[in-house]
Amino acid sequence: QTSSLVFSSLFSNFFSSLLWNILCSLFVNIHLMFVMFLYRMSDEISLILHHNGKFIQNANGALEYVGGEFCVWEEVETYLVNVWTPQELCKACCNYEKFISVCYLVSGIGLQRLTNDHDVLSMCQTGLTDPKKEAHVYLENVDPEGVLLMKLGQ
Repeated sequence: QTSSLVFSSLFSNFFSSLLWNILCSLFVNIHLMFVMFLYRMSDEISLILHHNGKFIQNANGALEYVGGEFCVWEEVETYLVNVWTPQELCKACCNYEKFISVCYLVSGIGLQRLTNDHDVLSMCQTGLTDPKKEAHVYLENVDPEGVLLMKLGQ
């Protein structure tokens, strides 16, 4: 009978410990999901997509964007943005086929090429630090025949 009591006690301790670990783990996971949700909510920016213009070098050798229009995509979650996001969003609002160059604006520095993941992180960080939570992206597009697309009179 003593061995039965010891076994019962060990069995009971094991399962109560297991139950406690499961509950603690569940609480930690729920807390982490809530924190990640709050973190992601604060990582939304507006992408201002400038299109139908062209890039030129000014007299100082700096890259400038002239002409064009823009469309705005609000509440873009930065953790979902990749190097193709500005092009895909611009295609969705303007029916462009192809882009030959994409840049983003860094305040105090100027236009920077958007070509890789490091550039995407920098662009998103620029948007997150902006008082209006905006990142300006400039796209030079071509028409389906491969000719630079500009409106007449620009």
